[in-house]
Amino acid sequence: DDTPIDPVAARRRAAGARAAAARAATWQMPRVVGGPPAPSTGAALRGAGTGPRVTGRVVRFASLASAIALGAGEVVVTRAVTPALAVLVAGCAAIVSETGGLLDHGAALARELGVPCVVGCAAAWARLSDGMIVTVDGDAGTVEPEAYASSSS
Repeated sequence: DDTPIDPVAARRRAAGARAAAARAATWQMPRVVGGPPAPSTGAALRGAGTGPRVTGRVVRFASLASAIALGAGEVVVTRAVTPALAVLVAGCAAIVSETGGLLDHGAALARELGVPCVVGCAAAWARLSDGMIVTVDGDAGTVEPEAYASSSS
């Protein structure tokens, strides 16, 4: 299509998209849809998981604007997995999300990518920082920081 882009219409659409993103950033998402979150006690964080056990370095995604290119062996930690993250998480070692359940987009995406995930993982954002080494056990639904993972093995 060789129709020129109307700059006024383009700016209006961009402003609408920015406003929608700003509204979404203020939402308080439920930790798990359909039930209470699994309690995280001790060193391990708990949630609903699927997949094998892997160890990798944490990369936190606060938003698409702050997302970086991932390397192999990196564990994506986010507050909520959105469809837009699908492009960015390809090649990651695992996905950890504070919100969601096993039928949620994040878990479905992880299954499609063939990587483990733990969703509905309360306090993951606060307790896991960029660069931290963690072990994600999808089958057990746990995420353990390295110091604890090595001492419990």
